[in-house]
Amino acid sequence: MENTTENAFDFYKNYLKANKPKLFITDLATEYAKEVEKHQFDTITQWQQETFPDSSALSKVYHLIEEVEELKEAIKNKDENVRLEIADCFILLFGIANLLDYSFDDVKKFIDEKMEINKARKWGKAKDNGVINHITNAD
Repeated sequence: MENTTENAFDFYKNYLKANKPKLFITDLATEYAKEVEKHQFDTITQWQQETFPDSSALSKVYHLIEEVEELKEAIKNKDENVRLEIADCFILLFGIANLLDYSFDDVKKFIDEKMEINKARKWGKAKDNGVINHITNAD
């Protein structure tokens, strides 16, 4: 039986000769990043299931509302921990998605789908609080 390390080395050496090394490295980095993202989602949602087994998607939404208020206050007060409030919101959103049986890949698809909708919309002017809403047919 041939040495597996040599086989792997020969495979990559031949691959790099036949292909652009930068593309190969970029592909590897992209795939690795996707796995890290998925792993983070899975780790967070597994921890939530174990720590808060009685939580529902709706209870997490109520908790998210509280965390968004904390985020707003952290931004207004220029709190150095604003990054942690942002993280709290994402952690809860991951948990909500998971409880509704959506995977990380589903969430990414939903974001892409919604961004296409948003890009196609017409947007109004900023209100006094800075919020800019899309213009509906009724407007």
